Amino acid sequence: MSRILLLFLLLLPSSSSFLLPSFRPSLFPPLNSEPDKTETDVVTTPTTEKAPFVAPPPGSSYVKCGRCQASFLFSDASLPPKSRGKYLECSVCSHSWYQSRGKFFELKEGFEFIEFEERSINRVHNNLKNNRPADFTGKSKLYVGNLSFNIKEEDLTEIFQKFGEVGDCSIVRDETGRSRGFAFVTMVEEDGGKKAQEGMDGEEVDGRVLQVREPN
Repeated sequence: MSRILLLFLLLLPSSSSFLLPSFRPSLFPPLNSEPDKTETDVVTTPTTEKAPFVAPPPGSSYVKCGRCQASFLFSDASLPPKSRGKYLECSVCSHSWYQSRGKFFELKEGFEFIEFEERSINRVHNNLKNNRPADFTGKSKLYVGNLSFNIKEEDLTEIFQKFGEVGDCSIVRDETGRSRGFAFVTMVEEDGGKKAQEGMDGEEVDGRVLQVREPN
């Protein structure tokens, strides 16, 4: 099943709404609208207190940031009545765009939303800080096989980051969410990927000997 990284949308009873990541936020008053950007949606800074994540069902409408690829629940109901659209600003990378009425993505059967976690947000911020594309994950992608079913993404990231910066880590799961026993880890630099492959291939982790190599 394919997955889409999701950030929540919070609607407020006013002319402005706020695009928010999946954390409970601390709100501040909306920024003043620019002359050519009326009723701009404003974002807030997330706190570290996480709100419960509930995956929206198929058929849900959403928009996607073209810079960092973060997705937000959004529909025509989120826009002011009779308006043609609204300017939105991504709460992760601050990219802004004009969102026209009716121009949304729809979650199809066979796809699901997954939480845009704090580590993904940090990756985007680190990319921008280092003048890399916001959605950059790395130069060296590795296949990691024979994983213990107890291993989580956080565990793999912690194991591999001793060889260099980890840009992305994804354990492949079945339709029930259970690990299929393999994952893909992307190292930001090629040297980190080489060191990780040499250092982890054949190593035992949680009772299993890992297979680490470049994907076929």
